[in-house]
Amino acid sequence: MPNKVKIGLINDSVNMLDHFVALDLGLYKDQGLDVELVKQPNFGSLTGVDSGEILLTSATPRVVQSILLKDARYKFVLITRKNPPHYIVSRPEIRTVAGLRNKTIWSSGPGSGNYYMTIDWLRENGLEPGVDVHVRHFGEDQSTVFSTASPPSWIHSLMKMAFDGLMCVPPEREWLVELAGYHSLVDLCQKYPDRMIHGLATTAGTLKTMPDLVRGAVRAHCRAAEIIRNDSKVTVACIAKRWKLVDRVAERVWTSVKDCFIASTDSIWLEALFANHKRHLEHTHPERRVSNPNIKELLDGSFAP
Repeated sequence: MPNKVKIGLINDSVNMLDHFVALDLGLYKDQGLDVELVKQPNFGSLTGVDSGEILLTSATPRVVQSILLKDARYKFVLITRKNPPHYIVSRPEIRTVAGLRNKTIWSSGPGSGNYYMTIDWLRENGLEPGVDVHVRHFGEDQSTVFSTASPPSWIHSLMKMAFDGLMCVPPEREWLVELAGYHSLVDLCQKYPDRMIHGLATTAGTLKTMPDLVRGAVRAHCRAAEIIRNDSKVTVACIAKRWKLVDRVAERVWTSVKDCFIASTDSIWLEALFANHKRHLEHTHPERRVSNPNIKELLDGSFAP
């Protein structure tokens, strides 16, 4: 009988595609795992991970912040994503970043990688957040919580939001550009490469007490990354079915994300990620000590094939 486990992911976007491919194609089951994917926002509690209820989490920004500010002893077991697309789009009448002056832009909450990149991008273009442009965050009220499952209703609810610029990922970007005439101003991860890396992380206790389960999940993600990169037919079908997209759009989405999914145990991927978070945390939390971990010790590659 398969072992029931929970794996935490940040949201249900295409940037979490490796989780959905592993689930929908039975890759977890092939490793003897009955996986429940649970949403675990970047800055929600990690108590489920700490207790062992959640086997692994991909809420990497939260893990990084906990390591830097609390000396938390989390370990990564696999790097799964690099530079996934995170676009800032603007309403049809706003065609440049300068047009965001005195406007409102929505981003993820403070501490997330795309939030830090949004702040840097605005400043590099002469716009000081909170002074020249109002930055709001998803989750501030219930009207900002929407699903990627139904593009038409999503678009209609989005039109009611008070924003001029928006951070979004595929397929939201495709819907906004194609259906509503929005402009893509920047892909943050192309502008600032290697600042957004995701991996599977957990506690040292889980690695010690449940090594076979961790190993099975890691192997499933290695296989998922291989399929996403190399099997367009299977992956496009998975994208189209899960996000209710026509094949033409699903193929475009696959093209934009396929090279982002990796299965690496090289700690070099964590170096720029931690350096960027450390820089911002030292600026936003000058009163707190920000640790300086040994990056090579944060990744245990022994669970990968």
